[in-house]
Amino acid sequence: MAWGNSYSVEGFKSSDMVISVWDKSERKKVKKVYEIQDGDVGDVCIGVVKIDLDELKKNETKQEMIPLWKHNFKKQKNFFLKLEYHYQEIEVFPPELYVPFVNFIVDPSMVFLDCVDDVAACQRHCAAKYVVRLLMLKHQWWKYLDKIIKDELGHCNQASTIFRGSGFGTSALLYFVKLVGKEYLQQTLATDIERLIVRKIPCLIQPDDTEDVKTEKAKHLKSYVSRFFKAIVNSAKYCPIQLRQVFNILFHAVSQKFDEQTSYFAINGFLFLRFFVPALKSPMDDIISINTPDEAKKLLSVIATAVQKMANGVTFRETDELAFLNEVMVNTKEDVDRFMRDISTVPDSSTLSAVLDIEELSFAEDAACMLSLLLKNEENFKNISDVAIREGLCNITKQTQESIANYLAKHNS
Repeated sequence: MAWGNSYSVEGFKSSDMVISVWDKSERKKVKKVYEIQDGDVGDVCIGVVKIDLDELKKNETKQEMIPLWKHNFKKQKNFFLKLEYHYQEIEVFPPELYVPFVNFIVDPSMVFLDCVDDVAACQRHCAAKYVVRLLMLKHQWWKYLDKIIKDELGHCNQASTIFRGSGFGTSALLYFVKLVGKEYLQQTLATDIERLIVRKIPCLIQPDDTEDVKTEKAKHLKSYVSRFFKAIVNSAKYCPIQLRQVFNILFHAVSQKFDEQTSYFAINGFLFLRFFVPALKSPMDDIISINTPDEAKKLLSVIATAVQKMANGVTFRETDELAFLNEVMVNTKEDVDRFMRDISTVPDSSTLSAVLDIEELSFAEDAACMLSLLLKNEENFKNISDVAIREGLCNITKQTQESIANYLAKHNS
């Protein structure tokens, strides 16, 4: 479920938190059943569980068996998931109480950000969210982008591995791209995805299908693959200037170490693998507000696999069950290269945008969440090898807690 979207589902209340449950161990089975050939495209959504926030107490940890619902929100019989979860409310205080803390976190030297994985590796995605938003508010994002690109290229010997890892820098870049690119995804993919869901045209070939049925399904699937690929490679006009700036900076940095074509390859890898393909696989999370039925999820996963291959300039093996898609997957290099050029080009007169027009940015809320995250991982402060940074973090978190305590004492007296 995507935060911020409205859902009206029978049996669910506004106070319910709905969590999707995914099984990555099912990939091999999915390859056969869904006719998918590539890695994590086969992750399986087992269903969803709901937790009623109204029934939880602050700082309460609970362990219970929770009914597992199908991800079309139909209840499954006799399926339960054993969950242990902790409910925490984060109090947000006046912004001025967090200023010294935030100044330490996003100091112009950026030295602390190299240590986030030492402290909160298991929560790096949450940390990346708060840090990126604070950097944007402090007008430091573009400086940090230069740093993470420089660091990435410093230990990267081939373009195929650029931003393919899971470190904090990659998480920060991915969050920024998704944050400023959400509307872009909607403009590019939402209409075609919703049309696919509503029309329910059978496209996935089954072993017992007749030859005529297989031919008809293959025709529809090829049409969908071609439609989605063209929608993406012709979408540069919708791309916000902030994303163009990101890819323009990445292009020039990679060109200095490798060459121009390699730069486009690096942008291609990040843009399709991290941005478009995941949005096709799990569209509700990013771009649409209607439920995606099981059959549509399977179909979108197949389409995502084909689109990724087209972006990479490869096709299915001749022995593959999806080899018939190769007819619409060849000769894509020119379209992909044009798209890479367009999306990494910015007007000569453009200046780096501070991206401050995003309504959901809140200095106090993001600072409070980052402080809470660090305090929950306080025992990991010792993992920071740099003594000055470690002591600085200990001091600033303690100082901020004291400022909050003094504020509460003053206003509660």
